[in-house]
Amino acid sequence: MIPKTPKHNRIREGRHKDKAYLIHVSEQPCLCCGVSPTQAHHPIANSSRRKYGKAHDKTAVPLCFKHHVQLHDIFGCEDDFEIHYGLDFEGTGNELWKEYKSRIM
Repeated sequence: MIPKTPKHNRIREGRHKDKAYLIHVSEQPCLCCGVSPTQAHHPIANSSRRKYGKAHDKTAVPLCFKHHVQLHDIFGCEDDFEIHYGLDFEGTGNELWKEYKSRIM
């Protein structure tokens, strides 16, 4: 019998990582209140997280510390948070990614 590779040693194929993009996201104002600096929040309500354990970096959106904590600790559900603040993480993430890629090309 072949032993399984421990989870922490597995390579996550297919997950897009881009540290420069995460810096770009963190330089944007918070989607909820417009405050800077922000943190890059990786939306969890997409198929890439279910498949790879964490969302692609290219789906990240800017949230200030207060709203990032509020999302995870108070709302606990992105859908409720998005409805409460009138946000669209997927649409915003796609727009930010396209804007970023057009600048670096």
